[in-house]
Amino acid sequence: MISESVRNKVWQDLLDVARISLYFDALYRRYRLRAIISQVLLGVTGLGILSPLVGLIPKDFLEGVLGVCGLFVAGMAVNDLVFDPSGKKTVLRGIEQAMKMYETELRELWEEVRAGFGEDREALARSSEIMRKVHDSANALSLHTIKRLNEKCAEEAYKVEGHRYAA
Repeated sequence: MISESVRNKVWQDLLDVARISLYFDALYRRYRLRAIISQVLLGVTGLGILSPLVGLIPKDFLEGVLGVCGLFVAGMAVNDLVFDPSGKKTVLRGIEQAMKMYETELRELWEEVRAGFGEDREALARSSEIMRKVHDSANALSLHTIKRLNEKCAEEAYKVEGHRYAA
């Protein structure tokens, strides 16, 4: 028999893992976009695709423009080396996929608890093990938490899960 306190604990864990899953999905999409923008900008400036515009620029400003372009390319290269958006994107993709798997595991546990199957000790042990894996995966990449994004994901998770299990 499942007690109300265990039922509430599993529900809160489900909401938490749904929030974390949404958060890492959003972070992955952000870093993917940053990596694409960085690569495109480097490619455009590095390959001289803008060179046809050189004829449109008065000779007085050409040296300054070329200097700024050189600094921009150097800055983008340093940005890629220091912040490594492509590498973080790859790690975030793996974390995001793991979170979806843990969310599925917790959702299956929630369905069992909701139906009253199992015992408190077993349900708590399974929930705790899943949440341990969630936190281990989340800590695999040292990034600061973006508070506004985290709050948005929490609201979305509560809305989606509340709607899914409303009855």
